[in-house]
Amino acid sequence: MRPGDTLELLFQFMYPPKQPDLKKIEFKQLADLAEAAEKYQVYAAMGVCNMCMSEAYLEHSLEVMIYGMRHGYADIVDKAEKKALEVSPTLAFECLTPQIYIAWTRYYAQWQDLIGSFHRFLKTIPIHYRHDRFGSHHLWYTSIVSQLDTPASLLKLDDIFRVAAAYSINGHSATPCTMCQNSMISWRKNEMEPAIRGMRTLSSFL
Repeated sequence: MRPGDTLELLFQFMYPPKQPDLKKIEFKQLADLAEAAEKYQVYAAMGVCNMCMSEAYLEHSLEVMIYGMRHGYADIVDKAEKKALEVSPTLAFECLTPQIYIAWTRYYAQWQDLIGSFHRFLKTIPIHYRHDRFGSHHLWYTSIVSQLDTPASLLKLDDIFRVAAAYSINGHSATPCTMCQNSMISWRKNEMEPAIRGMRTLSSFL
């Protein structure tokens, strides 16, 4: 979107006629408009853009998070924080300003500690022998562990269980290990969920 187009859209908020419907524009246009509204302090546009940017956090978490951080909208920052966990450290380094990157890194570190705790927990599950001629439980377990490779994956444990249950290789299908799965679910309830509740919000690091 050209700068002139952004300003033309912005000016519509300053005139008496009906304001433009931002639901009909693409996200890039919305993001440019939101930045212009903040730059020129067009309050009518700022409020509408704030609402629309907040609603876009699921599909554009990084952009929404940056917008919220840049302009001091803590509620938007914290709304997008868990989705922003899906952003790789490399991409975050490339896209964020130094101040925002440091805040994001400190927030992300809490989740890295948590997934590290989960991997240590896996070693504590008692050895249990089952009739597993074709290694179907092993296939299931390795599928689980291979998917739990980022902090964001902890929030998708149920999806990971479903994917692992459908996993197969060389004609052999994975079979869920009830004891392992129940142990992981128990850890999520008793360890992970309380740990998440005790975490600092992303905006608190700014």
